[in-house]
Amino acid sequence: MSFAIVFFTHSYAFSESATKKEDIIMLMKLIEETRDGLNKRIDETRDSLNKRIDDTNKRIDDLRMDIDNLRETMFWLFGTFISINIIILGFILRMQWQMHRRLQVVESAFETQRDEMNFLKGLVEKLVVGRQ
Repeated sequence: MSFAIVFFTHSYAFSESATKKEDIIMLMKLIEETRDGLNKRIDETRDSLNKRIDDTNKRIDDLRMDIDNLRETMFWLFGTFISINIIILGFILRMQWQMHRRLQVVESAFETQRDEMNFLKGLVEKLVVGRQ
């Protein structure tokens, strides 16, 4: 609407009947009113844009806080997961060490029994060879 008023004012200002002083004063007032209206609309638009920017900044800040909280939670979960894995690895290594120790005991007993069997076998062979 204000564009139409400005256009009408512009065309009216250059017509032949606008030469009177009263018409010029009326046109000046109309131009000032239009300018004031446009300035008011510009201010309202600026305020609206500032509000939108502030709302967007607030949303960005909220998202950053959410991301920081998520990061902290993930660090805590990964720390717990790694700790549990280290504990399980410790139990497995302990069981392997105990099994190795038991195997060494069995192997040493087997070696002793094999040596005893070889000794007895040698004695039996000597007795059998000595009788013949």
